[in-house]
Amino acid sequence: MTVIVTHPRADFDALSSCYALSKIYKDSFVYFPDKPQNNVQKFLRDFPHIFQFFDERNLSKVKRVVMADVSSWRRVGILSRLKGKVQLHIYDHHRHYIEDAKFDFPESFGATVTGIVEILRKRKIPISDFDATIYLLGIYEDTGFLEYSSTTKKDVLIAKYLLKKANKSLVHRYLGIELSEKQRELFEVFKRNREIIKVNSIKIIFYHAFLRDFKEEISPVIHFFKRIKDSVMVFVLQSEKKTNIIVRSESKELGADEVARVFGGGGLRYASSAVVIGIGYEEIKNKILDYVKGLKESIDISKFIPQTYFQLLKRIGEIANLSGMRVYLVGGIVRDMLFGNRSIDFDIVCEGDAILLGRRIKEELGFSLKENRIFKTCLLEKDDIKFDLATARKEVYPYPGSLPKVSPSNIIEDLKRRDFTINSIAISINKDDFGRFIDPFNGRKDIREKELRVLHEKSFHEDPTRILRAVRFIARFNLELEKKTEKLLKEALRKRYLSLIPPPRFKNELFLILNEKDIISVLDRFFRWNLGIYIHRKLTKDFYFKSLKKIIELSGDTLFDFILYIEEYFSKPLFYFLILTSFLSRKDRRYISERFSLSKYERDVLCFDKRKIKRILSYIKKGKKDEIFLILEDMKVENILYAGTFIKDLKERKLLFDYFLIVKKRKIHLTGKDLIRMGVKEGPLVGKILSELKKEVLLGRVRGKSQEIEFVGKVIKNLTKINIDKSQ
Repeated sequence: MTVIVTHPRADFDALSSCYALSKIYKDSFVYFPDKPQNNVQKFLRDFPHIFQFFDERNLSKVKRVVMADVSSWRRVGILSRLKGKVQLHIYDHHRHYIEDAKFDFPESFGATVTGIVEILRKRKIPISDFDATIYLLGIYEDTGFLEYSSTTKKDVLIAKYLLKKANKSLVHRYLGIELSEKQRELFEVFKRNREIIKVNSIKIIFYHAFLRDFKEEISPVIHFFKRIKDSVMVFVLQSEKKTNIIVRSESKELGADEVARVFGGGGLRYASSAVVIGIGYEEIKNKILDYVKGLKESIDISKFIPQTYFQLLKRIGEIANLSGMRVYLVGGIVRDMLFGNRSIDFDIVCEGDAILLGRRIKEELGFSLKENRIFKTCLLEKDDIKFDLATARKEVYPYPGSLPKVSPSNIIEDLKRRDFTINSIAISINKDDFGRFIDPFNGRKDIREKELRVLHEKSFHEDPTRILRAVRFIARFNLELEKKTEKLLKEALRKRYLSLIPPPRFKNELFLILNEKDIISVLDRFFRWNLGIYIHRKLTKDFYFKSLKKIIELSGDTLFDFILYIEEYFSKPLFYFLILTSFLSRKDRRYISERFSLSKYERDVLCFDKRKIKRILSYIKKGKKDEIFLILEDMKVENILYAGTFIKDLKERKLLFDYFLIVKKRKIHLTGKDLIRMGVKEGPLVGKILSELKKEVLLGRVRGKSQEIEFVGKVIKNLTKINIDKSQ
């Protein structure tokens, strides 16, 4: 028997999640630990036959518990008695981890039912008009009609899909917004206290109120204010203890999330919020206005980097000023700041001689210096701090796929050679204009609008590896291809520009892709563009989505469970490269190894004997400890991890990695020279004894150097005795 359970005082997200899961788990029963909320009770009275309800007397018959919008055994009533005794599946947008759970969402949502509806659609389970109405009730209630800061893009997309089918009058009947007396009071105060200010062509409408003791939801009040085109609406509610800031944006230039981040908050581009203490309306307003003014001009770098680095950057800017040079932060660190992320990966471009400036910085600040005179670059290092310094340069590509010819130039030309607009932004660090943006290609606008755009029409033609970088950036930053860029990329794929890239260079870009955090998202994009054929012709889009993707999803579970065990021994890109090629013949894998100029270690991983996997699985099942130790000794960690993906039982998988760690720690201390000094004659016998010693150490029968010496001594004694017996 399968029972779907939700949390106490079930809301519409809980109810709709249970209902959606009943479509996946056929013949299941639903259990509410206590009375649902009033509006949910009303719905169940109106539609009493939507569930088969669980009878607590049948507790002993339950084989599987499915948690909906909840992930704690403490919150599921009588079913908590089944902890550790039944199969557990979890569907909860809060994503709390339970060790014995079998399923969970791969990402967070504003409402649990959003993720479940996505599963229904992927499995092509029909959604009726009535179903859509129930699911929409859950999304709307848990996201405040898509206006809470926790709302995700996926919530919006699923709600948009459901709206085509849902009965809107039913939705409003059960979620009808009626303001309380306090909320109506707030609405009137907001209306009276309105201020409109225009900064840098951005229209900002401020609403502010002071209510000493307001404890109710603010979002329903905001819902009654009509959105105004091309404007940003900022609602400031100040009370005795705190100040709430709610932002709604219809502006293309300024997102609500950007405004909220000024105060440590966050959310979506169109709706976000923040809470501050000890700041009044005027200060909040001025901070927002200062931020908007700075959008066109500068950024406070100190918010995104450690103070030590910040002070060093200022000193570098001062030294550059005295040297008559202009210096700029460029590349990933600037992009990451604009996405709201901290970074310590510093690339500095200098208009002038970077090596000369590097030498002056070395003298002034005590850095060590590594120079590259060919490329006019240098690396400054001090303790754990690193700065890459390069001369601003212009690039010309002699032919598609070639490395560029470079010549010294200015910052604009240096930015022009970059791959995408989001990476073509610089920040001055000179003393006179520290923090000022140089953004000739409107990269900040593309970051705000979440678009990936090339700088010119020949971008993919000049450097086809930009196609592979597009895969990474789209997945990492959740971007969309700008329309013209999408057209150019499709043309580049059609003309097979990537075939012009030297295989080792392709491999370097591929390994960066395989090192991305969200491996499923990045590989989905990689294979959707059918880029697998550049690894091997058999790695097609269809092959990935029908076969490979399942293995990669399983491997994610393996990594999640055991990354702490094996991180120091392990190459994530190589592991996923192994999975991508594992279905190919050994001959094909050898061909790939040679074509991509893999190192010996990488070749060994890729071309391993897959029959060993079957032997490992068999030994694990049969508990053959000695055999496992011996087979693991010759295997690379990536191959062992790969074997782990085929072990479904968590305890057996853990056992495999326990054995692996033991093997890694059991190393012999004696060498061939030690054996010769002990009296073993130089020759094949040395290798044989070492091999026998290694086996004994692996099996744990010989431990430590003293026992190894004792073991070798016994072998020598036995050999001597055998020789004496033979001579007699």
